[in-house]
Amino acid sequence: PNISLVVFADSSKSKITVAQSIGRGIRRTEFKNKVNILDCSCDLKYGAKHGRVRKKLYQDEGFRVIEKIICCDKIENDLATKMNSLKKDDNE
Repeated sequence: PNISLVVFADSSKSKITVAQSIGRGIRRTEFKNKVNILDCSCDLKYGAKHGRVRKKLYQDEGFRVIEKIICCDKIENDLATKMNSLKKDDNE
């Protein structure tokens, strides 16, 4: 398959599940020689723990890991500000 992005948006830590999912993405085609993996984890008890396990799996397999932490509070505040702005526009 011509898969260029694998997204993990759950809290699995199964090495087999991760390996199978990545395996589908790293199959080379004439149009593709790499795959990007987007791994989302939360900072709740099990989400954070399982995210750390998956990160170690990637590192152990030699994948380059780029970590980006997104603060949900900022996203929620930005969204609330935008929603309030839209409400004001509707009332005018």
